[in-house]
Amino acid sequence: AREVAIAFGSIIEEIYHRERPFKRSCVLIAGGETTVTIEGEAGLGGPNQEFALSIARKIAGLKGVAVLAMDTDGTDGPTDAAGGLVDSYTLETLKERGIDVEECLKAHNAYEALKEANALLLTGATRTNVNSIIIAVIL
Repeated sequence: AREVAIAFGSIIEEIYHRERPFKRSCVLIAGGETTVTIEGEAGLGGPNQEFALSIARKIAGLKGVAVLAMDTDGTDGPTDAAGGLVDSYTLETLKERGIDVEECLKAHNAYEALKEANALLLTGATRTNVNSIIIAVIL
């Protein structure tokens, strides 16, 4: 999830700064399932939360950019959150609150970081499990 977020974030940066492969304003939609490889102890979160926290680093400072990463069943990993919704200010907010994003990602503890930034997506159970979905808005 973390690596896919970096690649997806690079596409967003290319659109934002160079208007390619699409012109601004646009919306990118992607589906699929990413994974999280856990080695050792792990915090709380799931692949969509890890994706959201990771991409927050790439979109930091890109005003008018927001990314939603969610699981359609309403739960992501062993949590009550479906995923995360981050924008160009999320990383700054976390830094101001003393949250080390790199450490959270290393510990697979995206849930706590996104909770601190008020960036968790809480939908409740949807009774469907189609896919994970990523939606990026680039103004």
